[in-house]
Amino acid sequence: GLSAKQVADALPAVVTLATAAGNSLATTVDLVTSVIGVFDKTAADTGDIANKITAAANSSKVSVDKLSLAFQYVGNTAAQTGVSFEETTAALAAMSNAGITSGSTLGTGLRHFLTEVQKPSEEFLASLRRIGLNVSDIDVRAKGLVNVITTLRQAGFVATDAIKSFDIRSASAFNGLIANQRRSRSNLKI
Repeated sequence: GLSAKQVADALPAVVTLATAAGNSLATTVDLVTSVIGVFDKTAADTGDIANKITAAANSSKVSVDKLSLAFQYVGNTAAQTGVSFEETTAALAAMSNAGITSGSTLGTGLRHFLTEVQKPSEEFLASLRRIGLNVSDIDVRAKGLVNVITTLRQAGFVATDAIKSFDIRSASAFNGLIANQRRSRSNLKI
């Protein structure tokens, strides 16, 4: 719920996003207000939110509709693990460029990855030890999602390790993120 003034202030950015994406106003309002609520933003952030969603859609294979669906699956988990709206959006865009095209698969994969990093399995812990890392090295809240992905990749954690350590959704998300890590970093600056 937004006040009448907040709605009036936010409307131009939401209308522009809806028009640019070819979406209904109702769908776009739902996406933007969900982002505001989940990521502790304010109505004053609406223009910035709309611009970042537009930039992600324009620089990747993800559509606004797919982002909206993905946020339904990963938004709360991302926010509660300290991953920002910007980092979540960039990760979803990068994963879409790696061929993960379903909004629900994008969101579920990233949610599973975040959960598995926060509560590592014995297989993942063994992989971390083998490459010389520990749980504090991959603390998403302290390091950020992109830095955790970079740390894992630079330590030698590769696709086969992900497949052995994670469920299939998490492994797919991780592999999509490492395949498009440069794009993840550049999208964070939108």
